[in-house]
Amino acid sequence: MLYPDDLAIRDSVGEFTYLQLYISAKRLSNEIFSYMAAVLRHQLRFFCGSNAMWIVMLWGLLDVPARCAVPLHGKFRALELANDTLLPLLPVVRQHMAIAAVLQVGGNVVLQHGFNASSVWDALLGVKMSTKKRCTCFLAMPIVYKQMIAEYNKMFVQDTVMVEYIRNHCSEKMRLMATAFAILPDSVFNGWRDITGHHILEYYGMLATGFVLGHAIEEGPKVLPKLVPQKRLPKPPPRSFPPNYKPGTLGSPLLGVTARLVSPTGKEIIKCHNHVGGPMKMGGAVRQAPNSPADPFDPTKTAANGELEIAFTVTGEEEKFIPTGDICAYYNDNFYFISQACDMITLGGLKVNASEVKKVLLSHPKINDVSVLAIPNMVWGHRLFAICAVSPDAALEVETIETYCEKQLPDFKCPYIVKVVVAK
Repeated sequence: MLYPDDLAIRDSVGEFTYLQLYISAKRLSNEIFSYMAAVLRHQLRFFCGSNAMWIVMLWGLLDVPARCAVPLHGKFRALELANDTLLPLLPVVRQHMAIAAVLQVGGNVVLQHGFNASSVWDALLGVKMSTKKRCTCFLAMPIVYKQMIAEYNKMFVQDTVMVEYIRNHCSEKMRLMATAFAILPDSVFNGWRDITGHHILEYYGMLATGFVLGHAIEEGPKVLPKLVPQKRLPKPPPRSFPPNYKPGTLGSPLLGVTARLVSPTGKEIIKCHNHVGGPMKMGGAVRQAPNSPADPFDPTKTAANGELEIAFTVTGEEEKFIPTGDICAYYNDNFYFISQACDMITLGGLKVNASEVKKVLLSHPKINDVSVLAIPNMVWGHRLFAICAVSPDAALEVETIETYCEKQLPDFKCPYIVKVVVAK
């Protein structure tokens, strides 16, 4: 126990230290063991209330050794990360990735029951919180950022004092604002940057691996105040974001991760290892046969497209790559998300990327979620069918969505059928 008395988790129930979490987890482990010893070969079902004292373990879906990757630059020392307070707003099955990364180094986590845009703004701005308890890192799904922008436009945009305060507070006090696991529309990225001055950095990960691709954040010079204990030192705000950053940029492999792109035939196009936090090791295209030369490839000038595969670096063991099912590009030392491998739809001989259509629809301010499907058609092979989920108070007609698509997409990429459903 490196931080037994430090605050680990804060939620609506209360505040809990690392020692309290450990004791609770140990007690739960003993109870499960006793139960299983008494009723062998019986399935165990465990239900509990919304209480941070329960630590839930998720078993990996793949038979590969899953490891936790901290989604920050490797040069950060544990002392600096221990000052972080993370507010994660992710699906419950993915929360453990972010929580484990922060608790691993002695930081603390703020958990919220459900989602309320107003309460999230209060948490980000540190309303009724001491300086020590204020959030420094924010990790949320794109839909959360979208709803928070809507709340900002509703509550703050007419108040010039609050507009300036929010931008100054987020720019100076928040060190990282990031997202993962879903498409980030350009309109959300640009809107959030205008409000807070922060780029929403995108990280890439899977349920069985945690975060595997990410970005380096360059910190400003640290000036340590006098007569301040070494622990819990205040950290400077980010000095700059990755250059030429734009939505869809996934960064490079995090510590201990190897990423590569492969062609549909299984040919390795490019391989990149441990760029963030250490020297990048890169390999070009491999040879198909002993006598055929590898294709020349310059990652600084040419973009390579292929299916992304991930492997963890284990000393003395052969790399075992996990297919992600996502098509990515590699350009200027960064991976870029293109689409899911199953998202390519053929319409009358033309290839349409369903992820591109989904991203356009998600950029509409009244659409919360989208599903793009391919319906079989005798003439065209397939037709695009889009299902758009909107809030109960959003008055949005199908004709409005169709007109919006026509302005953003070529005719052959516009959905042939659009259905609007109200999300409760």
